[in-house]
Amino acid sequence: MVCNDVFASYVKLLSENENSFSLMNRILELFWDIYHIARVEIDFSLSDATITPNGKDTKQVFSVKEQIAKEQPDVVRRFTTIEQGVVTFSLYGAYGNAEWNEQQHKELDVILEVLFMHSGRFRLMNIVKQSVMTDAMTSLPNSHGYLSFLKEVHHNQQLADYDSYYFNLKRFGLMNKKFGKREADSIISRYASALREFIEDGECVARLGGDNFAALIKKERSKEFIALLSGVNTYGMLGDEKIPVVISATAGVCAIDDSVTHYEQVLSEASVAMNVAKNVTKEPLVYVTKELNERILNEKKVIAGFSEALERKEFKVYYQPKVETDGYSLVGAEALVRWQQDGRIVSPAEFVPVIERDGLICRLDFYVLEQVCQDIKGWMEEGVEPVRVSVNFSRRHLSNPNFAENIMDTMKRYGVDSRHIEVELTETTDEEEQGLLAAFVHKMQQYQVPVAIDDFGTGYSSLNLLRSVPVEVLKIDKSFVDGRSTTENDSVVLSNIIRMAKQLNMDVITEGVERWEQVEFLHDMECNVVQGFLFDKPLPKDIFDKRVRAKKYDITEVVDYEG
Repeated sequence: MVCNDVFASYVKLLSENENSFSLMNRILELFWDIYHIARVEIDFSLSDATITPNGKDTKQVFSVKEQIAKEQPDVVRRFTTIEQGVVTFSLYGAYGNAEWNEQQHKELDVILEVLFMHSGRFRLMNIVKQSVMTDAMTSLPNSHGYLSFLKEVHHNQQLADYDSYYFNLKRFGLMNKKFGKREADSIISRYASALREFIEDGECVARLGGDNFAALIKKERSKEFIALLSGVNTYGMLGDEKIPVVISATAGVCAIDDSVTHYEQVLSEASVAMNVAKNVTKEPLVYVTKELNERILNEKKVIAGFSEALERKEFKVYYQPKVETDGYSLVGAEALVRWQQDGRIVSPAEFVPVIERDGLICRLDFYVLEQVCQDIKGWMEEGVEPVRVSVNFSRRHLSNPNFAENIMDTMKRYGVDSRHIEVELTETTDEEEQGLLAAFVHKMQQYQVPVAIDDFGTGYSSLNLLRSVPVEVLKIDKSFVDGRSTTENDSVVLSNIIRMAKQLNMDVITEGVERWEQVEFLHDMECNVVQGFLFDKPLPKDIFDKRVRAKKYDITEVVDYEG
């Protein structure tokens, strides 16, 4: 080769640098005296492939003597890339210089091939790096890419300019059921495109997996981003039919300030806030606050102390009587749990939702059933006829195929008859849960143990539940009688619920009864079994024991509950 020394310098220059094209002007200067290349154009046409999901078409121009470059290229060379695309090099000679001879054309071919190989290596390294940092389905950054972005912003001391979001798509499981997994993935990709279109330079939105996303948005644009999270219009395909779809999200927001000491903190805190929004407050948006952090700390203490408290029997069963208002006799009770901790009684509102979310509620439910069975056995041994006691169970148990058998095993261990226990669950709007609930109720019917639906009337599918789940008892939610005065609408709705229930051979009981006028109203509706503070608050076992033995209430001592 005519230019061996220059070519050696060229190879050395490439070997010492990764980015080929950042060297182009130096390369042109290196070869100017030999070839007089005045201008180079490099065209990329990359196909829509897995490693370049949206394709890529770009042109880069380099020159050292642009003013004397010919209008048409003297050499055009095309190479197929690893991305299944084409890179085209166009070399423009300078006016006034001799045409390149055959040997020079061969030399230029070698120079371009080396350059192409070097640039391919550089692009391959970028592709590998990008694939590690990018979600393949949506082309958004993945968790690694997002944390890398957070780290860079934190390094530049700019985190306080942003709000951090962690968000989950609402009811996206229904999309999978309706459209199928493949089309649901396409819907997520379309949603991700809307997110990509929204963000500006210096912002980031990432898919962390499934239907979970994170974003770092400039504070001045947070209001617009929250509006976007409230609903993105897209579509799903059912066969050839295009179905409009609105995707909304539940989000946790960390409004970053100078107190943030580590970039990962903004992601974890926003994630916690999102979980609170989704599972506790049922709100679309929850901000990280000092109060929220304290609440989360208290919840962690509850979870950490639960097992030891259960072993020490700190959880006590209280009984709230159920009263038949024709003769004011005790006809049953609901078993409720209280936590006696460090000399105080902890309200269920402080710990039940926490252990419900954590799954520990299942252990507590059977602990309560066991205590109730022990008490019933004690009354029977003393010759006192027990009343039927309803025991609450979380719907989490429905996923346990042996749920019914576990209940029966506990009852048998204490010799408790099925007429003395009632299983109480809250109604559900979830179709899958309704199927599991119906199967469970059928099993319990075989064992002759009645099942009650608590808080009836608060869900969106109450009537469907009446039709599909043959429970024995409906507990009417207290909201139907809560007001200081009942309206005609209250009467119509309640009377129809009671009538339907009785036609389906269900017993009816109303919760939250605190005043005599409510008793009279319910009596007119032919609902004569009530539960509430008018007759008794939840009672510890020793006081309830007196009610079980007496079986009757002296109504001269019963007065309206004032709260």
